[in-house]
Amino acid sequence: MIALGVLAAIAAFVAAFLVTWPLLGGKRRWLAPAAAVFAAGLAFAVYAIGARPDLPGLPYDRASAQRAEADPMALTRGERILRLQDMIRAGGADAQAFNLLGRELARAGRDLEAVSAFEQALHLSPDARIYSDFAQTLINLNEGRVTAEARSAFEEAARLDPSLPEPSFFLGLGAYQDGDRDEAARLWLLTLAGLAADDPFSAVIAGRAADLLSRPQADPALVAELADSPDMTPDQRIALMVEGLERRLSFAPDDLSGWLTLARVKAALGDDAAARAALGEARVRFGAEPGAQALLAAAEGALLDEEADEER
Repeated sequence: MIALGVLAAIAAFVAAFLVTWPLLGGKRRWLAPAAAVFAAGLAFAVYAIGARPDLPGLPYDRASAQRAEADPMALTRGERILRLQDMIRAGGADAQAFNLLGRELARAGRDLEAVSAFEQALHLSPDARIYSDFAQTLINLNEGRVTAEARSAFEEAARLDPSLPEPSFFLGLGAYQDGDRDEAARLWLLTLAGLAADDPFSAVIAGRAADLLSRPQADPALVAELADSPDMTPDQRIALMVEGLERRLSFAPDDLSGWLTLARVKAALGDDAAARAALGEARVRFGAEPGAQALLAAAEGALLDEEADEER
């Protein structure tokens, strides 16, 4: 302990002297050795009080063995990551081990390391689930954007296993981000149609899709009309937008996004009855499509939640 304390003091002395000497000029340079002596004494005192060199270190082999014998659910995420890395180092470098490692790293927010693990897994086994996990990590790494690389991975995952819900959902998200709502709606309806009504994924996907598809979007014709009428009040502009949306739906009643948007705008204006009426009419028009019904149910659930919040 004393030897290590002395080494710590010497290191602190040298560091303090090298830092303070150039900063002190002329007659004040005598302060540099004094500061160095003070730093050395402080370092020795801190080491003497807090150090525990008497405690034996745990060899890597023993720590690895303990992690291997432990119940995985009893380990922390960091310990599970170390356990998987132990398995890979020991020669258990199969695709499943790399995939599990990628998942744990992604959940820990270590996305770059997760991408590398998924790439190793795909090199060993081009599995649909691994492609999907890999692509989702790429999205996280790019702050929610469905990049070309992620889209390619999702397409491969969908080709290998069309029953997976995640690829078509995220491909729909990519289409939405590109401004193609029709393609986004088609892919999301396809996703929901392949899920049972009680599947937890169904409610999550329907809620997210309904939220995105109901967001008002700029209508070029309306933008031009508003530009020609600069004296319109905000209420007049909103009324013109609603009128334009209703007129468009009268010509294109199969526009699911349009009905969701109309209901959302009506609810935002405080006309909950009109919002419900819009959703009700859409239910009739899309009666044979379970995916559309799931989206409309999610939109109605969001409307009811907003009403409950307003009442509280």
